[in-house]
Amino acid sequence: MTNFTFVIPAISPSYNSMFKIIFSRRETYLKREAVQFKELVKDFMRTKEFPGFKDRVLVENGKNYPVKLSIRILAQTQWFFKNGKIKKQDIQNMDKLICDAVCEMLEIDDSHMWKVTSEKVQSEDKNITTVDIGINV
Repeated sequence: MTNFTFVIPAISPSYNSMFKIIFSRRETYLKREAVQFKELVKDFMRTKEFPGFKDRVLVENGKNYPVKLSIRILAQTQWFFKNGKIKKQDIQNMDKLICDAVCEMLEIDDSHMWKVTSEKVQSEDKNITTVDIGINV
């Protein structure tokens, strides 16, 4: 397995708040905040090289090969209010944008996602997301 790690200086918006719905026109689209975060993930992925990934794995001599991705996400921010109550931010709703951005950058379908691990890390002074991508060829 090949691993790639990068740190994004932001926390993903929740899946529950990333879409704008216009009921009268039956339209749904990503809000600007979600689009910006997705592009931020892609920008940080561009700093990494995925050597021979597309040529060697997805298609070789006209034959498709399976790719298994695993993603570990650590979201570090202030998860508690000052009174000690937990903020209502579901970690599983935050990783969808990251997974979508990763798959778009690798030009593969998200059905190749075999394992996603998400974790909240309490931090008084940080607001970052660490992403570790594992590619199993």
